[in-house]
Amino acid sequence: MFSIFERWVDPFPADVPALPRRFFSFLWTCSRGMRLYIGAMMLLTASIGAFEAWLFSALGRVVDWLAKIPPAQLWTRERSHLLMLGSILLGSTALVALQSLIKQA
Repeated sequence: MFSIFERWVDPFPADVPALPRRFFSFLWTCSRGMRLYIGAMMLLTASIGAFEAWLFSALGRVVDWLAKIPPAQLWTRERSHLLMLGSILLGSTALVALQSLIKQA
C-alpha cells in the first residue's frame, strides 16, 4: 500500500534548478513537486484542530446534560445528539487516518 505514496514524488529529479539565495524563494523552489501534498497536510491539520475545538465544546454540552438530566433519561432525551456525536467521532477517524497517511508517506 505504501508503494502508492512512494511513487508520488521522484526523490532524484533529472533537472535540478539553481537554488536561490533568498529564503522564501528557496522554500518555493525546494517544495516543487510537493506543494499539493503540503497544502493537503495544512488543510487536514487545520481541520483536525477545528474538530478538536468543536469536540471540547460538544463534551461541555454533554457535561451540562449530565448535570440537568437524570442519567436514566439521558439516552431518551438526547439520543439524536449523542448518535450524531458518535458518528462524527467515528468519521474523524478517517480524517486523521488520511492526514497520517500523507504525513508518513
